[in-house]
Amino acid sequence: MVDCLNWRITNEIDSILTKPIVPTDLYRGIRDSQLIGLSGYSNEGLPIFAIGVGRSTFDKASVHYYVQSHIQINEYRDRVVL
Repeated sequence: MVDCLNWRITNEIDSILTKPIVPTDLYRGIRDSQLIGLSGYSNEGLPIFAIGVGRSTFDKASVHYYVQSHIQINEYRDRVVL
């Protein structure tokens, strides 16, 4: 748990939603090549995420931006959706 908290502090995860991926074309390229998104809610009201397994190309940006996008998706889900 301490390692997780230290990682969050070191990588400024608590403020990651305030760091947009710019320029906009780069962000769109990431979203178009990383197929994941909120597809609805279960009967219990929990979010359902769809992942395009085998369909993502990850060829529109560096690994750094894909990792940032993935963390932002998770943070948004945990802070806003849930």
